[in-house]
Amino acid sequence: MSQLNTYISLLFILVPPRRWLYYLFFHEVSRFSEYLIKTFSFSSLEVEGIIEAMIRPIGKSIRINTRKITLENFKLHAKEQGWILTDTDIPEVFLIDRADTSIAL
Repeated sequence: MSQLNTYISLLFILVPPRRWLYYLFFHEVSRFSEYLIKTFSFSSLEVEGIIEAMIRPIGKSIRINTRKITLENFKLHAKEQGWILTDTDIPEVFLIDRADTSIAL
């Protein structure tokens, strides 16, 4: 068995399984950071912002088909249902927060 295989085997024995993913993830993030800096000439601060945005969970969103319902009527319907709508950069798209998630949208 080569020395590298021995080292990897010891790593898997000594390091808890959840930590493996942690090490692999941050190794890949550092490689991705280097790629962004080298390819697109981003600053390290910009790269941090990009990676933070990629890690942040995406909120539940809904797009309104304005051929079927107007935005004003949808907002009234959402208010009646008790949904909390947050505007986005796109006028027909809202982030939605609702207490009753038993029914899919």
